Amino acid sequence: MKTPRDLLLEKHRAATAALDSVRMKALETAVRDPHPAGPRRFASQASRLPANFISKLWLELIWPCRRIWAGLAAVWVVILGVNASLSDKPRIVANNSPPSPEVLMALKEQRRVLAELIQTIPVEAVEPPRRGPQPRSERRGAVEMA
Repeated sequence: MKTPRDLLLEKHRAATAALDSVRMKALETAVRDPHPAGPRRFASQASRLPANFISKLWLELIWPCRRIWAGLAAVWVVILGVNASLSDKPRIVANNSPPSPEVLMALKEQRRVLAELIQTIPVEAVEPPRRGPQPRSERRGAVEMA
């Protein structure tokens, strides 16, 4: 009984010669002209370099983890939305009108009271606290012996 390997080898023995001839033709063309496009090939690759970099970056960093990146983007959108809705920007209203007569009277009264308080406090009356030897406190109560 023949093994599966033997059966496959018998079936494809005829293709071996055809594959050898294709291989020889490819080697001959490679030996004759190692750089078929010459310097133009490198120029075209240099112009496509940013596109290649971006596509490679996309395929290696973003595409395998697309669910994670989508989740992070959704979280950032939610954070920005909450931040925009909670921001309390103070609205400054420019009020160029003169103050009312009641406000002016209250300010004059406050200034008058402050001037009275400043004049009534004598400067000599305020003394800095003295620091010197202080007596020790006496013991309170008797110490009981057991």
